[in-house]
Amino acid sequence: MSGPVDIREIARALDAMAAELAAEFFPAGHREGNEWVEARKADGGYGDSLKITIAGRRRGYWYWFAAAEGGDMLDLVARFGCEGDKRAALQWARRRLGLDGAGPARAPAQPPARPAAADDADERRSLERKRKGAQALFLSARPIWGTPAEAYLAARGLPLRRLGPDGRADGRPPRLGALRYHPAVKHPEAGPLPALLACIAIDGGGASSFQSVQRIWLPRPGADPAKAFDKMAYCRFKGGCVRLWKGASGKPLRDAPAGEEVIVTEGIEDGLTLALAIPECRVLAAAGGMGALVLPAQIGTVTIAADNDPPTLPNGRPHPAPRALERAIGHFLKAGHDVKLMRAPAGKDFNDFLRAG
Repeated sequence: MSGPVDIREIARALDAMAAELAAEFFPAGHREGNEWVEARKADGGYGDSLKITIAGRRRGYWYWFAAAEGGDMLDLVARFGCEGDKRAALQWARRRLGLDGAGPARAPAQPPARPAAADDADERRSLERKRKGAQALFLSARPIWGTPAEAYLAARGLPLRRLGPDGRADGRPPRLGALRYHPAVKHPEAGPLPALLACIAIDGGGASSFQSVQRIWLPRPGADPAKAFDKMAYCRFKGGCVRLWKGASGKPLRDAPAGEEVIVTEGIEDGLTLALAIPECRVLAAAGGMGALVLPAQIGTVTIAADNDPPTLPNGRPHPAPRALERAIGHFLKAGHDVKLMRAPAGKDFNDFLRAG
């Protein structure tokens, strides 16, 4: 590169270095197919919620599901290396690419041949196609009762039939319509595998809409029956949740009684743990970041069941969970809800605490 350099050229150059930068910024991570995955949650890392594509058509794209943040490699440098300062990230990138003497980076003098609005329209159409695919997958699945999905949840200490249809054990299975089982869901690396599927929907202003599916691939034969093979959303989403349990009212979320309290968890297994423990309460799993969750205006109190994350990551950086929790609290308060906080007495979360006895 010589002369003034287009910012997009710099971003593309960083994307081409995705594998190198991913290992540099997150040395505790590991490669899974075309993705670099930061250390598992059990090790105190981001878990598989932070993934960076380091090869293939989408090389350079990253997404942090826990905080609903993502972008290209220039965005990653800004977020994790420059405290969110995009200008500082650009200066860092110019030094890294040896462009210090090339003059200041600038936006292109001519508009791109393809208008940004057209790119946005293509992106929306692509996302809509993925959502339709996710919905078709979910609708093709069956209820979890009597399937390996129910066995997996039981291995997690979750005998869900105890709930009964209305929170009372009466021999009938409870109504858990957001969860289904599919015997062969394609995994990007391992091929078709049996999976627990969770419907992610959004509810704003009384209108519900399907957003995505959380795929939880079940343990493979001979593996720990309580440890999922992998977890991944079908397509990106914002503002949705998995509606695990309706609580005492038994009504859909959009028709929740005025002032009703909801418990919001990060994971599905953690949410089911609290549904069993407190069946009178409505329980939702954010499944992609609480800081963007949209709830009906009549919800009174949001009780956040936060994970017991360590203060630092294995690489010594501060853990992002406290910041994400602060954003979530501020988000719910701004939306007019009261907020409470609860944590498990020990372990990573309430399901971990339950399984520890």
